Amino acid sequence: MEQHRLRIGVAGLGRAFSLMLPTFLQDPRVQLVAACDPREEARQQFAADFNA
Repeated sequence: MEQHRLRIGVAGLGRAFSLMLPTFLQDPRVQLVAACDPREEARQQFAADFNA
């Protein structure tokens, strides 16, 4: 059976995202692909870290 990855977009890159990030990174079924945040620096860091 072919396994598909769940592509996730995140709204807000603050504390809650930071707390959930280890869980996302440990699960091979999850791929972080997009994010939005009012802070430019947070968006740039996400893009660099996740090639998003």
